[in-house]
Amino acid sequence: MNSQAIALYKQRRSQYALGRNLPIGQDQATDLIKQAMREAPSAFNSQPTRALILHGAQSVKFWELVKDALRPIVPAAAFAATEGKLDSFAAGAGTVLFFNDVDVTRGLQDQFPLYADNFPV
Repeated sequence: MNSQAIALYKQRRSQYALGRNLPIGQDQATDLIKQAMREAPSAFNSQPTRALILHGAQSVKFWELVKDALRPIVPAAAFAATEGKLDSFAAGAGTVLFFNDVDVTRGLQDQFPLYADNFPV
């Protein structure tokens, strides 16, 4: 790996103070996410990753659904902390949910049985 890539990785930081204002438009953000997914390396260039990109009200609704699903699971005494974390995620301009296409993984397992156990990992 070249030193320029390593330098960029070292500069990366997680953002915890999310907000609704994007420095780019929603369409541009969506295109950037799609491009990053296309260009990201994958085993045998299989590109099994899929994403659901939610903006605005869709993103807020998603986090409300998550909250509703967790409320009966998380003990009441601990729910305030969970709710605070979920609200911090909902405060962002959008949400990206990543998935692995299991059909692609199964296809690789069938095509390359020697490596089959490693593909799900």
